[in-house]
Amino acid sequence: MVTIRWAAAATLLAFLAVAALGCSSSTAPGQSLTPAITAPEGAADLRGLLLTGDQLRQAGLPADLRTVPDDQVSSYENPDPRGPCGAPMDAHELYSGGIRYHAAATVLAFEAVGRATNERAEQLMDAVVADVTPRCPEFISRTNTGVDQANHFGAPIDLSGLGDQAVGWQSTVTVQDQHAHGYIGMVRKGDTIVTLVLVAPTLLDISVVRHAVQAAADQLSSATTTTSV
Repeated sequence: MVTIRWAAAATLLAFLAVAALGCSSSTAPGQSLTPAITAPEGAADLRGLLLTGDQLRQAGLPADLRTVPDDQVSSYENPDPRGPCGAPMDAHELYSGGIRYHAAATVLAFEAVGRATNERAEQLMDAVVADVTPRCPEFISRTNTGVDQANHFGAPIDLSGLGDQAVGWQSTVTVQDQHAHGYIGMVRKGDTIVTLVLVAPTLLDISVVRHAVQAAADQLSSATTTTSV
C-alpha cells in the first residue's frame, strides 16, 4: 500500500509524499481526520484525460516511474486548501474527475482532473494566478492528520501558451522535519482543468517539469478537440 499524505501545501490538491519517495513505513502519516477521496461514478471519461506512466517517461521523468494501482493508494480530503502563497481556496472541483498516481525511486507524480462550468473553471484558475506572488512570505497550513506544515513559495513556472489558461509554480514543504519540493502545473481548456504535481526530495530540472505539463496540456487539448468535433 502506498500512502499519500494530502497536506494543505503548495498545491491546491496539496501533497506530501511519504512511502512513495522511498521512506520507511514508520514515517507513514497517522490516522486521517478527513475522509478518503473516492472516484465519483460517471468519471471514466474524465479519467481518460489523465496521463499514463509511459507518457510521463517520454516527457523526461525517470525510467523507473510506474503507475500506482488505485487500490494501492490512500488519499484524503484537504482540510486546509491554499493557493501558492497561502490564499484560502475551494479546491474540491479540481479532483472531481479522479486522480492518478505514479511513483519512481526519486519522484512522485500525481495528476487530477476536474470539470465545472466554463465560468467556474475560469474563476478557479484566476484565483490561483492571483495568488502567485514572487517572494511572498512562508505560511503555515494544516495537514489531514492535524499536523502543521510550513510552505515556502519558490518561483513561478512559465507555462504560457498552454490551453486556455495555465499557471505553474515551485514550492517547498516541511512537515515534522521532512522536506519535499513540489512542482505544480495547472491547465484549463474550456470547462476542464488538469493539475499535474511532481514531488521530489531534491530539486528537479524545470525543463522536465515543463515537458510533463506540456504532455498533460496536449492530452487535454486533443481530447477536448475530439469531443467538440
